[in-house]
Order: sequence, then C-alpha cells, then structure tokens
Amino acid sequence: MGKFRPGKSKINSKEIFHAIEELKKLFSGISSSNFSAEQISSKINELGSILSLPAQNNSEKFKDLFENAATAYFIIDKKGIIEEVNHSAEKLLCIPKYQICGKEFVSFLNSETLSIFNKCFSEFLSNGNPTECEAEFQSENKIVNTVINVFQINTNNEKLICIGIKDISDFAQAKSEFNNLKNDYLSVFENANDPILIFEPENEIILEANESAAKLYGISKEELIGKSLKDFSKNPKRGERKIEKILKEGKAIKFETEQFTKTGKTLFLEVKASAINYLGKKAILTINHDLTKRKKHENELEKDIARLEMAQKIARFGNWDWDLETDRIKLSGELNTILGFENTEISVKQFLKIVCKEDKESVKDNLEKMRLGKGEMNMDFGIKLQSGEIVYLYALGKVLFDKDNLPKKVFGIFHDITSRKLMEKTLRVSIENLERSNQDLEMFAYVVSHDLKDPLHLITNFFKLFSRRYKGKIDQKADDYIENIQAAVTRMHKLIQGLLAYSRITTRGKSFETNDANLILEDAISNLELNIEKANANVKAEKLPVIVCDEIQISQMFQNLISNAIKFADKNDPEIIISYKENDDEFIFSVSDNGIGILPKYYKRIFEIFQRLHTEEEFEGTGIGLSICKKIADRHGGKIWVESEPGKGSTFYFTLPKREHLLK
Repeated sequence: MGKFRPGKSKINSKEIFHAIEELKKLFSGISSSNFSAEQISSKINELGSILSLPAQNNSEKFKDLFENAATAYFIIDKKGIIEEVNHSAEKLLCIPKYQICGKEFVSFLNSETLSIFNKCFSEFLSNGNPTECEAEFQSENKIVNTVINVFQINTNNEKLICIGIKDISDFAQAKSEFNNLKNDYLSVFENANDPILIFEPENEIILEANESAAKLYGISKEELIGKSLKDFSKNPKRGERKIEKILKEGKAIKFETEQFTKTGKTLFLEVKASAINYLGKKAILTINHDLTKRKKHENELEKDIARLEMAQKIARFGNWDWDLETDRIKLSGELNTILGFENTEISVKQFLKIVCKEDKESVKDNLEKMRLGKGEMNMDFGIKLQSGEIVYLYALGKVLFDKDNLPKKVFGIFHDITSRKLMEKTLRVSIENLERSNQDLEMFAYVVSHDLKDPLHLITNFFKLFSRRYKGKIDQKADDYIENIQAAVTRMHKLIQGLLAYSRITTRGKSFETNDANLILEDAISNLELNIEKANANVKAEKLPVIVCDEIQISQMFQNLISNAIKFADKNDPEIIISYKENDDEFIFSVSDNGIGILPKYYKRIFEIFQRLHTEEEFEGTGIGLSICKKIADRHGGKIWVESEPGKGSTFYFTLPKREHLLK
C-alpha cells in the first residue's frame, strides 16, 4: 500500500494497541453493515489522527486489517481510477489485484446502474460527505447486487477516497421474492371472486377493498375505501360484537350477516373474519361470500314446502320414505296425522298392523316385492285407526337403487281416498237402484202397453159397430163426436205400440253381430216405400261400412230418422241424404234433410219421450220415435244429436263404436 506512508509522531504501545482494537471493531461492524458511511469515515479519521501511522510496524498492522476485512474496499483517486484493493475485493471480482488496480471503478459496474453510482460519487466529490447507493456490480459472468459506501480517510496528511462494497445478493433475492410474493397476494386480493375488505376495528373504516367488494355494494372502489362498514350493515351492534371477539380471542371466525348495497338492496353474506397487521396497525380482514341468491332460493323453497304442506293437508295426501337398510318408514306430517301415529317414523310391522284384514296380504306381498327391487306399488287399501274408523288410501311407491344397482329405499305417496270410496259406494248403490228402477219401469211399460192392447181392441171393435149403426143417423154433432172418438182410439193405439217398442229395446234386444250397414238401410227404406212415393221424396245413400250391431234396432233407427225427414219436409220434393265418416274409435252416421229445421233450444227436448214440438193437427206422431233412436244409440254405446238451421233443414248424427275384435 504505497499510499500509506509512516508518520513522524510518536505514540506509545498502549495507544497503538487501543487503536488496533478499535480498527478491529470498526471492520467487524462494517462487515455486518451496522455502521453508515459517515460513521465509518469518522471512525477511521479519528483512529488515523491517533496513530498518524508513525512507524512501519504500525503501517503493517493497519494494512493487515485492511487486507483481511470482510467488506470489499477500493482506494481510488478523484478520477475514479483504482489504486488499491483488499482481498475481499479480489474475491468479489474473481480476479487478482494487478488486474484490478489501474482500471476505472465504474468499469466493474452494470451499465444499467452506472448513472446511480455516478450521481452518488459526484455528490461525494462536491461536498466531501460520505454517500451510499445500491448498484449492480459486474463480477466475472454474473451480476452481484451490492451496497456501495463512498467516504474519505485522512492518513499522513493525505485524504484517500475509499469505496466499501457489501454483497447483498441474498438480501436482494429475498427482497425480490418477497416483492413477487407480495404482488401475487395483491393479484389474488384484487382478482378474487369473493369480496374482500380490510378495515380498522374501532370505526370500521374501510382501508382496502377489491373490485368484487365494490361490485357487491354497487359502488366504485375509490368511493368504497374510506367509508364505514357500519353504513352498509343492518345490525351494526352485532358487527361490533364480532370484532370484539376476534380481537379478544385472536382467532378467525365465520358467521352470516345481513347488509345493504348503495341502493338499499338487501345482501345476505357469509363472512370469514380475522385480525391482521396492516401497515403496522391492527386491522380486520373479511372474505365475504354472497349468499343472496341462495337465501332467495331457500326462501322460495320454504314457501314451496309450506304450500306443499298446505296442499297435502287440503288434498289429504302425504309422502313416505322407506329405508330398506333400517326397515323404517318416515312419514310426512300430514300422513302422520291421517294414520294417527304419534311418531313420524314407524316400522313396517307397525304399518302392516293397521292395514285392514282383507287387504293385509296383498299389501304385504307388494312391500316384499319392492324390498327385492321388483315392481312398484300402485294400489288401494283400507286401514283401521285406533278409533275404529276405516280410512282408505291410494298408495304409490317407487324403488330407488344404489350405485351397485341394489334396492336402497322406496319413496312414494299415500292419498286419503276415503271420501271418494264412500262416494263410489253411494254411486254404485244409486246406479244399481237406477238400473233396477229402469228395469222395473221398462217391465211396467211393457206390461201396461201389452195389457192395454186387449181392452183397446175391444173398444175399437165396439166403436166400429156403433159407428156403422149410428153415424149419419142422429145429427151433425153426433157425427163429430164419433170422428173425435175414432181419432182418439187411433192415437191411443199408436201410443201403446210406441211404448211397447220403446220398452222392448232393452228387454227384447238381439245380441250384436257383424252386419252390412247397406243391407240394413235397404231394409229400412223398403219398409218406408209407400211413404217415400207418396211424398215424392228423393233418398240418396253413400256406400256404408260393415258394423257390429243389433240389425233390427239399427234398421229401426234409420227408419225413424228417414220417416221424420219425410214428415217435416217443407217442400214438395223432400231430399234425404244418408252418409258416414269414421275415426279410430267409431263410425259417425248422418241423415240430412231439407225440411223445416229445428231451433237450437229444442235440440235436447226432441229426444225425450212423449215430447212434441208441434200439435197433432200440424204433424201427426206420438213423440216416441226419436226417444227410441236415443235408446238404441245408448244400448250400442254410441250417442245421437242434431244440427239444424230453421228453414234449411236438419242433420241427425249417431255414432256406433268400432268393435274390431268382433269383426275379425
């Protein structure tokens, strides 16, 4: 170290020893970065004034300390040319001293940080005060992050410029990793789907928030930060208690709360809150999960369940769930009420105990099949309550299987059909009574009409004798009486014949057979041949199908409808058309005319027995013909109706079901 020359002053060995110890402390401190550049320079100058480097011996000791310091030191001139370095500098640059000295110090700096050092060095040269900066140092093929201290040393009346370099690569790497980690956390914070808030505990002033939080409250992030969370809380006191708990126990907690958006819309949140240190102060971090949609669905579900329970109560039905592993049946509330059990869960044995005796075996068999995964329940059965009352249930049950396709449980419903069963029983009795009454009525009509034939025949014979003997021999008034009696006897005869025909539709009907409808129609037209000629009627018919029927009754049906069409003709040349169409289930026959027509209000009345729309003087008849047609249609499982337009004519329709199994 040529620049370090011995001084002329004398100091004793005690002072030298003290100075050496101070230097050791100094260089030890420098290596551990506990001293600033100002402290280093001041201490060296202080020791330099003590030592003044008086002897070669002292100079050697100082040089030894310089050479072995842990910090890399460079002695440079004002132009930045390196004059001396220590071993740590050689180690830092990975080259020997002779390749370092004589070069510019800045030649070892990374070009990107050159301006930083130049600024630091210029500042030192301008005022002589120690300066410090961070710079990247070029070492062999790698870049080293360093802290550079520039300071001045006074020795032997010379002022030396010293540069101390501390390798902070590990620190820089740790700092970089920390910054990267910090940026990652900030990225997670900002981009999290869940709203995140940081606020101070006392007044709950929001210190930081992410975009999701701003979106949740319907406010910008800038506007949200600085506001109190209490402004958005429905129950601020509850929030305060939660914060106190966090600070007291030091543990994170999770709870649900209700808050508001900027516009007053209600928010339901699940909050995870914990205490953190934020910029050196205590704060609360909350991660919020928006439950608003879920709560809405839950509320709707609760309403649906309430409506279902009400519907079950009104309709008297409930659901049941049979766990095949435990062999226990869970009953819904209403079903539990219907069955009269105190508990909502019963055993299969308890259930079978209340099933009516006549239904027990069938119910038991059905349950056993479902236990084995075979079949479903779809049946009616009765149960006997503790009160002795019989309740009838309609049961549906479906087997549910596990992932191994083994029967796991049965889910179904029970419907209280007691009222329906009672109505069915009442209706069945009523139908039986009605059928019996109809049979009695038909028998009565038959007996009456049959038994009246003989007396009427006797009256007719005696009246004919009376008419031949006295007509035209008394006076005109007597002749009028005779004509009226004759008309009444004739009408009575027709009524009895009609009533007898009406009663015979059911009691004397033939079995249904396959028949050609064309032949049946020909027979009916043949029976009306004289009436058709007399009225000069034109009867047309399409080709008709093969049908299954009582041919005599269907012939009578055609005959009555054609006869009516002729009777109620409003023109000199009546026109009657018989046709048909069909669908999958039935044939639909029609008989159309161009007669006087019928008002809609009489469409039903004309099919009732003895109901007439005209007087005997206008149109003769008994009012039984269309009633007979209706009864024939009923017996064949069909129906009859009319469509008409007064003054233009009428069309009578009747249907006959297809009985294809009888046609084959």
